Amino acid sequence: MGWNFGTGPVFVCESIIGARRWQIYGARACFVALLLLCLMSFTLRQPTQPILYASQLAQIGREFFEILSFTQITLILLAAPASTAGSICLDRARGTLTHLLVTDLSSGEIVLGKFAAKLLPTLALIVAGLPVLMMSALLGGIDFEALAGLFLISLGLAFLGCSLALLLSVWAGKTHEVLLAIFSLWAVWLLGPILIDEAVRSLRFGNTFEILGAINPYVLANRPYSMPLQFRLWHDLVFLTVCFSLSALFLGIAIGKIRHVSARVKREARPRRASTLFAWLPSPSLDTNPVLWREWNMARPSRWARVVGRILSSFYALLIIILFYQVAKDYRIPQWRPGEFGPLLNGFAIAVGLLMLAVNSATSLAEERTRGSLDVLLTTPLSTQSIVLAKWLGVFLRGSKLAIAPTLVIAAMLTTYQGSSVALVLMPGLILAYAAVVTSIGLLMATLTPRLGRAVAWTVAFYAMIAVGGYIVPFVVLRPIHNDFAIRMACGSPFVGVAMTTFIAMDQNESLPSLGPAIVIWSVIYVVLAGALLLMNVMIFDRRLGRVNDRRPPKPQSVSRLNVEPKV
Repeated sequence: MGWNFGTGPVFVCESIIGARRWQIYGARACFVALLLLCLMSFTLRQPTQPILYASQLAQIGREFFEILSFTQITLILLAAPASTAGSICLDRARGTLTHLLVTDLSSGEIVLGKFAAKLLPTLALIVAGLPVLMMSALLGGIDFEALAGLFLISLGLAFLGCSLALLLSVWAGKTHEVLLAIFSLWAVWLLGPILIDEAVRSLRFGNTFEILGAINPYVLANRPYSMPLQFRLWHDLVFLTVCFSLSALFLGIAIGKIRHVSARVKREARPRRASTLFAWLPSPSLDTNPVLWREWNMARPSRWARVVGRILSSFYALLIIILFYQVAKDYRIPQWRPGEFGPLLNGFAIAVGLLMLAVNSATSLAEERTRGSLDVLLTTPLSTQSIVLAKWLGVFLRGSKLAIAPTLVIAAMLTTYQGSSVALVLMPGLILAYAAVVTSIGLLMATLTPRLGRAVAWTVAFYAMIAVGGYIVPFVVLRPIHNDFAIRMACGSPFVGVAMTTFIAMDQNESLPSLGPAIVIWSVIYVVLAGALLLMNVMIFDRRLGRVNDRRPPKPQSVSRLNVEPKV
């Protein structure tokens, strides 16, 4: 089959379809508006005086670059896979991919056309922030080499995220499976080196930050200010070259395997019950709520979710073994000061676990809505409240398992360190509050959005706002005078909140404020927010899914007396 050079019909068709979506333009406008809002907040935070000196303007520019680099990299890591995750699997499910494969188009034209069409919106998002960057560079404090390095890093992440999502989309059957795998991989890539470095430090084997920091895009973007003597622009060029090389490898594999995978006959899945790990727990009754009984006994994750879960669980178990070794070593040598490995480990586990819970909460309802099985459920005499509550409880009970391992880790720490035993109560309560609000957000997005991919994307976006924004707003945007207030506010982020709760069990830093009341307040806030979102979901469920539910009782028919004249 010949190769035709040029954009190709696949690229033209995908570009026209993408240009008609208002969500792309809305995302660019929101991104630029967020940058301008951050720049304005930095300016208003300066002391009120008629003239700002050059040093103050340079400080504003430097702080703005820090928040910009963090926001832009995070947004690209989320947007690049989300825009490309369903490019192959959705066409295969709809049957349009088969029509493409029987034409004269080569595999390279199909794959590269889809890749280029999905990559353009992500590149446009990067370019949209350049005018704000150039405007803020006039304040001083921002080196143009740092801006060039940020642009190179963003470009490499865009190519890497789109190509990896396209490769996984060749084998995956659904969009959320690709997003689940990529986001879990991102979490291991970004947080794994930090945990490994802390583990090496806690074991007194040396320092690996210089080696592991070179593969972290956040560290590379902030190196002009964190390590100015070691900053070289060619480091960013090497990072871009590695991303380009991996992207070319992923695209080559996708081109070579797309026809083979599409022609393969899919085997019927064997019926499989849910995990028997918690089979000893009492099961809900079938007569009381059959939907909850089905969610508890028959609901099971997909094959991709099981594989990702096992890989992450194995990585987490290995780190727990290292942590227990550190705890035992500190128990034998009391003069050693405990490190930050334990808090970072718990924060990493809960952040990644809640990310998987966010994806599962959206797919539990949206997948049935796509298959049509939810329409059959709506025709039953079950009430709307029982259906929504059963779905919510089914996802929440599975997500409540996240509180077991961190609580056991805290119990092990209390045997060695002079911490507070209140953390044994605060930790499961805080994790369950996080799980409740994430579950409510996922079900609400699945109710509001008819498409499965968009429901998962919106759920992950809101979770990222809670997890990442809960750290950025207190420490970077507001920067209050008292750092204790910033720490208390940052406990709204799952990563920070769980890490600070672990610090309470360790009592490592005496300068930490009293975090117990702040954690209790955040737990109550998230529980109230989860209840409000669940109530909103019940109120709009019938209208969004087209269910007719007439609650008005039938009017009793009045029996009128018939005046019948007697026959003579």
